[in-house]
Amino acid sequence: YKEPSASVDVITSHSLSDLNQHNYVHKMHSLLELEEITRQTLIARYNLTTDVTISQFVDEKDQGFYIGRDGDLFLKVGLADYLTTDSAPGKLFFSSVSTALIAPADSHSNKVYEANFVTSRNFEFDGRNKEYIYLVISRDIAKALHVSHGQTIALELQFQMDRSFFCRMHYALDSLGNMQIVFPDIVQFKPDAQFLKDLTQNNNGGSSFLNEEQATAVKHIAMPKEGSTPPMILLGPFGTGKTETLARVIMGLLATQKDKCRILLCTQSNSAADLYITKYLHQFNKTSTFKMLRLVAEERKSVTVPEEVKLYCHLSENGTFVTPAKDVILSYHLVMTTVENALVLSMHEMYGDFTHIFVDEAGQ
Repeated sequence: YKEPSASVDVITSHSLSDLNQHNYVHKMHSLLELEEITRQTLIARYNLTTDVTISQFVDEKDQGFYIGRDGDLFLKVGLADYLTTDSAPGKLFFSSVSTALIAPADSHSNKVYEANFVTSRNFEFDGRNKEYIYLVISRDIAKALHVSHGQTIALELQFQMDRSFFCRMHYALDSLGNMQIVFPDIVQFKPDAQFLKDLTQNNNGGSSFLNEEQATAVKHIAMPKEGSTPPMILLGPFGTGKTETLARVIMGLLATQKDKCRILLCTQSNSAADLYITKYLHQFNKTSTFKMLRLVAEERKSVTVPEEVKLYCHLSENGTFVTPAKDVILSYHLVMTTVENALVLSMHEMYGDFTHIFVDEAGQ
């Protein structure tokens, strides 16, 4: 998926028309391109020319002491404007930027070099701060720039947006087999009549965990269906128990229909997926034995994963996370991962292999 051109080429009369099942894919591609252009424009405002301190190590009181690997050097860059994760520009900057193009400020060459942000993904600490950021360059780049430990050099920096988010969104659009998931034919939906009658007449069945509305949602999701099964969306403000409801649905299915179910649970973040295990499913598995797989991105560091969660992960001999083969994944009753990492299931061509798919924070 190539980088989009100017917005004037993206916005057309077609992209401004009402959304429907016939133009959905094309219109969404256009909107994604427009958003990417807008993000790039906003991020470009933070490009700067400034004096940068070069060091073999990072020594910050609140972060610790870290030494560069294999000749890596750290660049400490003061930010022209304060960026905070509480502000919209700060959230955009810290979530969308992972590299910067750098060159000496007095350079007359068109050659630039790429420096990576220091984050918890590639180091044991996050080098992004509202007052400064840490970048890391390789030994070869340091040699090409003629810089070494202890120097201060004026550099021009152009921050580069990570395009992988938009590429995944475009891929998701092109992976839609049909429009039924987005524009379901509700007329074809045929719920079990008796079950639906019981659902409307009974309360939460004495559950001490769920209120009546939550219990109704649980029963509706678990209800036997024929033919078309359109998606069910749970809407509610923060703290209304949506996650609790999903957890109870999953535990209910595993307790009553374990051998008929293969469930996929996708969350917005790793911490959210881990929380399902530590708060609900690990304890539940002690009394209602089922096979659970926590799929973790292979680059995630093992030290960031709770020990209870590791019990359900696949690890290599050297302790790194691995994605098992398709036939192994199919042997589990419940598979849990992030929305982003669910891409590996697509790569395994696992379409139609799950009886239930839950997406927590789908609105994100």
